[in-house]
Amino acid sequence: MNQENRVAALVSQTASAQRTEAFERLLDAPPLTPAEVSDLCGSLSAEPDPGAQRLFWKLLERSAPSAQALDLALNSIMNPEASNRGEAVRYLRFCFPDRLPALLDAFARDPDEELRYQLSEFVRDSDIEAAVGMKINMLQHASPAMQESLVREIAELGNLYHLEALRGLDQLSGGASVFARAAALLAARTAQLRAQAGGGPS
Repeated sequence: MNQENRVAALVSQTASAQRTEAFERLLDAPPLTPAEVSDLCGSLSAEPDPGAQRLFWKLLERSAPSAQALDLALNSIMNPEASNRGEAVRYLRFCFPDRLPALLDAFARDPDEELRYQLSEFVRDSDIEAAVGMKINMLQHASPAMQESLVREIAELGNLYHLEALRGLDQLSGGASVFARAAALLAARTAQLRAQAGGGPS
């Protein structure tokens, strides 16, 4: 296998579609070497494009856990001005999950919705019911795109307890809210599962 540093030449280039495509190809290549991880971390610290930042974090996720990337992730999470805090949490989820429990309480109400979403995904790995509760708490003030994702996930993962909570929150919100939409989808899924369990039509 060619051992040349695949990252060094790319990070020295100015941002371009070709540069982005070259980094995307690395997602299907063997994981980065330690030297490539180091170069990518250095570039990530100075990268102004949020789209490129997300791509860099994906490459780091696929590589061996790195102390340099860990420090970068923690610094990003602690910086409320950083644009890649959610990606940093996702990196910890896959590469340093032991670091996340200490962050759950501290960032449960953080204004960065992608950060809070990734925290809910970390909780989902071990406690689906609690994770759905976190997603429900995010619903009302989430961006439209995030709301769509949350509604689908709540409908897929929720239970009767969550259905009751959604209906109560809809009433408190005056009705016809995003909570009602999530409740309707969850109720339909619950009815379908009951029909399947009872041998009825799917």
